Amino acid sequence: MGLDWLSLVLGTGAGVAGLTAIGLCVYLGRHEAAEKHGREQARQAPLVAVALSVESSEVRLVITNFGVHPVRQVKLMDVRRRNGDPRESWRAAFRVPPAPTERDLLVSGATFRMALWLLDSAGQRLTQVADGPDLTYRIRFRAVGGRWWLLSEDSTRPAPVPLPRYPW
Repeated sequence: MGLDWLSLVLGTGAGVAGLTAIGLCVYLGRHEAAEKHGREQARQAPLVAVALSVESSEVRLVITNFGVHPVRQVKLMDVRRRNGDPRESWRAAFRVPPAPTERDLLVSGATFRMALWLLDSAGQRLTQVADGPDLTYRIRFRAVGGRWWLLSEDSTRPAPVPLPRYPW
């Protein structure tokens, strides 16, 4: 009788240990699959689009996040005329309140509007700005997975960029 109880205890212990091992394998497999899915999503380019227009010498950009995940640290890096003087620059249009050129968070479905002035090589506002393909822009942002992306007028989708050392 003592041997039967010992067999029962040992058998039950082995069964519990076996079920625990199976459950742990299933959990680890699901966890690994979820991590892999997250890494794959982080590598995919976010769905961010830019619409650019010119109204009375003011350049207007509308950035829209069409993806399901938010993007962070959206920043206009540059905008200029394609065939303009390389010393030309830009600045945010003076408004009340001022038009920001960067945003910390752009959630899914949200838009970010900005208004800019192009400046000549002397720093004076350009009053004659052609619309459309004459303008170039570069916009940088960070996806949920932490990867940085660059969007320009030449690309239909954002391109991954090396992580900036000091992103400000």
